Amino acid sequence: MLKVLELENFRAFSKRVRFEFRPITVLIGRNSSGKSSLLKWLQMARQSVQGDGEREFLTPNGDHVELGAWNDLRNRVAKSRKHRFAIELEAKLSPLQISANVERRFGNGNRGAKDGKSMFYEGTPLCVSRVRGDVMYQLEPSFGMQEIVITNRDGGRLYSNTIRNLKGSSLLNPRKVPGEDLLISMADDLRFLDPARKVIGNVKHLSALRQDTRGVIELRTPSAGDVGHEGQYCLQHLVSILTDGARKGPGQLDFILRHSRAVLHVDNLKVHRTGEGLVLRPEGRNMDTKASHRLSDFGFGVSQALPVFVQGAIMEDGEVLTVEQPEAQLHPTAQLELGSFFAELWKKRGVASIIESHSGNVLLRLKHLVRKGDLSPDDVGVCYVLPVNGTTEVRNLRMKADGDLEDGLEMEFFGADVFEAIEVNALPKPRK
Repeated sequence: MLKVLELENFRAFSKRVRFEFRPITVLIGRNSSGKSSLLKWLQMARQSVQGDGEREFLTPNGDHVELGAWNDLRNRVAKSRKHRFAIELEAKLSPLQISANVERRFGNGNRGAKDGKSMFYEGTPLCVSRVRGDVMYQLEPSFGMQEIVITNRDGGRLYSNTIRNLKGSSLLNPRKVPGEDLLISMADDLRFLDPARKVIGNVKHLSALRQDTRGVIELRTPSAGDVGHEGQYCLQHLVSILTDGARKGPGQLDFILRHSRAVLHVDNLKVHRTGEGLVLRPEGRNMDTKASHRLSDFGFGVSQALPVFVQGAIMEDGEVLTVEQPEAQLHPTAQLELGSFFAELWKKRGVASIIESHSGNVLLRLKHLVRKGDLSPDDVGVCYVLPVNGTTEVRNLRMKADGDLEDGLEMEFFGADVFEAIEVNALPKPRK
């Protein structure tokens, strides 16, 4: 999972800012404070680790985000022409597997380099990957430096590499150096770099406005593990879970139904087939009226929350879900229940989340769960993005065992309603 991200001279951030992530991180700040700059950088990194060396080191335009020209991402106040970043994450190492055809091509699978260095490494269940980069703002983000250091949790170094020419490299995917032992390089790549790439490459994202729910959908296979940034593949995944839930994975449907009931008051999800079975019509039951309807006939809040639940259900242990305004179009009481959704997503499914929210109720429920002992104080953190003296700063606020946050969050941010109520009560009552 992601642990730390530092950004400098990128969109809203002129000076270096540091985001410290927890399993559940609430990202708050005023409108246009810079929260979206963090989320867009993560999606740029996501499509960059999927590069094959044919694209730029950082890929601002791709399948997950379109940021425009690289040179235009430079902060207009910063004097430097470099973008600097540092990212730290934890990843699980998998046993190294070398296929039979590789062994036949390169000889004995137990030895690779001429100096006798083994191509196999002692198993380490968890490693810490740290990546630092300096990238020039020019026509393409291909001039700069990348440093990769991977250690075990005790600090013992497992792998390190410094690349000073980014041509032919993408993020966490260094180019092959002539004369380098190919088998050792392949083993290092599979053993150490691939787990880190998977963490970044599986940072899922849901934008602030999800697509409205359609009345009917065509029968088709959804994209693997992703409902889409606007939730456009949500219903295909839901239909797949409803029709083949046992094979898709135990508990996915129960997970969705549990939070659909608590947040949306919708249950009894079903799929009706029409047009010789090629067209599907998802339905649900309104728990208040006991009447069943097409999902498209429910309120707008269903179309905004259901993709969040389905995306959480199809994610795997160790992945990260980022959501912009999950509380959109939801009643304040339902917003409280969203806090329980993110808590279960972490405690029961091992999926971390970064929640960009303007709702104090989501955070209030998380504080409640910490105070009850259902969540650890280390499970929840707040990244408060705010403008200070013409620049953007980030305050990383930890949560105490009693559910209170460390000092650093102005009362008026989530407490303006309290001030308003005090002023209303202080006003004299009008005479009849």
